[in-house]
Amino acid sequence: MRAGESPTTTEDRDATIVDVETELAFRHTSLAAEWVHGRGDAPRRRAAVLGFALSVVALLAFFHGWQPITAVDCFRFPHPRPLEYLDYVGFLLTRPLGMHRLGGGRTWLARGVALGMLGFASWVTVRLFRRDEPAGRVVALLLGLTTLFVLNTAVGRVCTGLATGGSSRYVPYVVPGWLAVVIAARCWARPALGWSVVGAVLVLIAVRTLNTRGDEEMGRHFADGKRRWAECYRRRHDIQGCDRETGFPLYPNPAWTRMQEKLDFLEARHLNLFRPQ
Repeated sequence: MRAGESPTTTEDRDATIVDVETELAFRHTSLAAEWVHGRGDAPRRRAAVLGFALSVVALLAFFHGWQPITAVDCFRFPHPRPLEYLDYVGFLLTRPLGMHRLGGGRTWLARGVALGMLGFASWVTVRLFRRDEPAGRVVALLLGLTTLFVLNTAVGRVCTGLATGGSSRYVPYVVPGWLAVVIAARCWARPALGWSVVGAVLVLIAVRTLNTRGDEEMGRHFADGKRRWAECYRRRHDIQGCDRETGFPLYPNPAWTRMQEKLDFLEARHLNLFRPQ
């Protein structure tokens, strides 16, 4: 959080940090691979060194004046229950394929997917340095974005509860990883295995896409609940009271995200739920 920054933008800023860290981490890795593959090709190596230097300068400029303030007060590292990191990563990865909650066999499935994706990402990284091929760079780019994002998100958000890993706002950052799996299967696997992987992913996505009834019901539930809560808060200005009155608590622990501070900010500026109708 920068000096003078409003509390309502802290989470957006945290998301921006994750995006920047993810992009720069992959960029540094890919430029290092370019330098390795540029053996005997001086212009290619010079371009890799120049790109790396410019990337470091961009990183320093972005974080100049930065103060490490988290968006959730519950943040602790390491998390007291480390296995939940794996659960959170798995839930993030399986959400685009239709998993809405953890529990029982779903939890073990999510853990298996998380371990599989991390192992696959490690193998792709090694391959990136050992083979100079366009497909390898594309797969590493897509998979690297998703892998670094889910790791960052799990570290920063696991304290808010595993259920938050099912948020739809994380899906766009996870889809590139599954696209990388499809491309890798088609380019590197034997035809039978490659088509099996592609077919399985496409079937899961198709079933998830066509089965929208649950999403529509969930959308109505959240929309109606938020409207009731907003109307109540404008009248009472009491977070806990409106949670009880509406039966729709907006957040498990409002203090974790400094919710009262954010609501006060919005009200002082007549924004969001306080905007004149």
